[in-house]
Amino acid sequence: MKHTVSTFYFLFLVVTAFAAPKQAPPEYMDVKSACEAHPDFPLVGEYVARTGDRALQANMLKDGTFLVAEYRKGLPGVGWDGSAIVSSVKTAEELRGILAGFHKAERTSVTMGEERPHHRASQRYADSR
Repeated sequence: MKHTVSTFYFLFLVVTAFAAPKQAPPEYMDVKSACEAHPDFPLVGEYVARTGDRALQANMLKDGTFLVAEYRKGLPGVGWDGSAIVSSVKTAEELRGILAGFHKAERTSVTMGEERPHHRASQRYADSR
């Protein structure tokens, strides 16, 4: 019996190793091409309630639904009070309904466009590449 289980396991590994390789997900080089492939792509982003008491992050999942994370008092780094994050999966229509009371947040890094730091740790990373 032990030999049969081992043989079955080995055959399972061989079959799965030679199964059709998974196709890599498509890559989009700009927002326009992503929007052409996924009309709901513009819903992806960060939103702040007009009342300022909560914020959302919406990310598109493989099946076209959205993973929505809700924060109290604002976005992480901009007002979030550190309380529990409430996550849910919403359809595009459900998300559009929720977003009626929100405006899209546009954030950029304060270091955008600056030269990278010349710390030893970052140099080690650059040397390892």
